[in-house]
Amino acid sequence: MSEHIENADGQGTLLIGNGRSPVTYQISAVRSGERYMATATLQAPRDWLLKQGFRREALLERDGAETVKLYYPEELDVADDVSVSLSSEPLACDTREDLVHRFPELDLARMHRL
Repeated sequence: MSEHIENADGQGTLLIGNGRSPVTYQISAVRSGERYMATATLQAPRDWLLKQGFRREALLERDGAETVKLYYPEELDVADDVSVSLSSEPLACDTREDLVHRFPELDLARMHRL
């Protein structure tokens, strides 16, 4: 069973082909047994995504952290909502320290309940 433990916001850059756009994103962390999982999500404007050639996959450059692949569940087209939600696959971490190292957006002081 999974237990939600923390959400955090971050600033980064969304990369699609040669297109770049500053974005705000959210990290959601859960504990599943002895492991931790984190997922990045963000909202992006459909028309900008399409103009950049986006179909299903983009990169999120996170300030001071590793780049994360984001996905849209199906091929994007003009019939989709004006604001599109992109999400990463859940990223696994073996320890709390690994989670905080990979996701510095998560404030260790707030994560005392881990």
